[in-house]
Amino acid sequence: MEAAICTEHNETRLRQRCLGPWAVLGQSIANIGASAAPLISIPAVAASAGTGTWLSFLLATAGVILIAMNINSFARDSSGTGSLYDYIARSLGPAAGVLGGWALAIAYIGCGAACVPLFAYYFNTFLATAHIQVPPLLLSTVFVAAVWYCAWKDMRLSAHLMLGIEFSALVVGLVLGLTIVFKQGANIDWAQFRVHRLAGIGQGSVLAFMALVGFESAASLGDEARNPLKTIPRAIVASSLIAGSYFVLHAYAMVAGFRGLPGGLAASSAPVKQVAAAFGVPLLAWLLTSAGLVGSFAIVLACVNAGARTLFLLAQHGVLPPAFRRIHPVNRTPGFSVTVSSLIALAVVIPLSVAGIPPRDIWGYVGSVCTFGFLTAYLLITIGTPVYLYRQGHLRGWNIAVSALATAVVLIPFVASVYPAPPFPENILIFIFAGLMAAGFGWFLVLRARRPEIVGDIEVHLAETYERFAADRQNAAG
Repeated sequence: MEAAICTEHNETRLRQRCLGPWAVLGQSIANIGASAAPLISIPAVAASAGTGTWLSFLLATAGVILIAMNINSFARDSSGTGSLYDYIARSLGPAAGVLGGWALAIAYIGCGAACVPLFAYYFNTFLATAHIQVPPLLLSTVFVAAVWYCAWKDMRLSAHLMLGIEFSALVVGLVLGLTIVFKQGANIDWAQFRVHRLAGIGQGSVLAFMALVGFESAASLGDEARNPLKTIPRAIVASSLIAGSYFVLHAYAMVAGFRGLPGGLAASSAPVKQVAAAFGVPLLAWLLTSAGLVGSFAIVLACVNAGARTLFLLAQHGVLPPAFRRIHPVNRTPGFSVTVSSLIALAVVIPLSVAGIPPRDIWGYVGSVCTFGFLTAYLLITIGTPVYLYRQGHLRGWNIAVSALATAVVLIPFVASVYPAPPFPENILIFIFAGLMAAGFGWFLVLRARRPEIVGDIEVHLAETYERFAADRQNAAG
């Protein structure tokens, strides 16, 4: 049914208006990767925040919603492919747009790379009970090949896979969290509401914020979403609320569930298995770990889809070679960009794995670098929102307040990443990111020196994208 209502337009466009609201929501939910929260994110935050873990996630969720409000100031007016880059360029100019686009490419592809070794790790964990182990690099290669095929074949296939996988995982996780809460009866864990480690909560909120990045990736599907001026803004806010609420509930449940258990939540190598066994529901632990394993597929798939569409738009603007804007004639996907995104994700993992770095450390190192990409794009969006609204004649005092608060939220993780100085190798990660940004933006400066007209071409493309939605804006206003 959904395939029947898709429109094709022409061979230089992605498949138009093929994704319904649930499929678009699935893109953002999968990019956040909430299914892996009880396995990785919540224990990591608990190491800093302790009993204030739930509060760290609540503060991070509030910050993400502020950023979402800024993004939606643009998304309600127009929404093309790779829209976040488009929004930055429209408000702060083409050069800032390219800077934001390059940051997003690093963010999405890096996020996908960070999660690849986790699949191999958890897959071999399952096989260990049968005393079978598969070489991690072989698993990673097969895994990325499967992701590539789904992303290359059909965006609708990708979207529905991501939606089904992530929501199934969320349901299992919700059942486990509520089981822990209800089995405690009226015994509320008051210690979690008498928080004294304010510094720990602050540091934990930085980690919690990093766990929520990717909520905006629905904006990368502007050309493929049906009724995008409504579907995409709703998906951005809904994914923030759904994932944030899930994190807060699970954070409270896991901390309460570990009270009295040996070792503690932050130190546990298998937190879900340990707490589920203590509450007599080991099956839920198996289901949730399985969901996390399959959920890693949804996360990497979402990252490859969003990263490929960002590369596609950069190529449309002449920043990358024409091959990156090539559309598969049958699948209507940016096939070349999908292939490059997949190969880069695998290429990042291989040398780190060969060097003997554990999968969780690869996730932490690569994930931190890609998080700086998200933060850079968010920072440019929050700064650009008042500029854009002023030019549109829609700027209000509350818009400035929301932008200022969101900017502060984004700056906190940047500051926390350098002060106090973290130990090696965490202290060099921001410099690795800065080097990647310098390489990408330096290439744009070279292009602009060779072809000054590239700036004008980008501005024309932005204007054409905005005007495509003139009728939709009028209908919404009417």
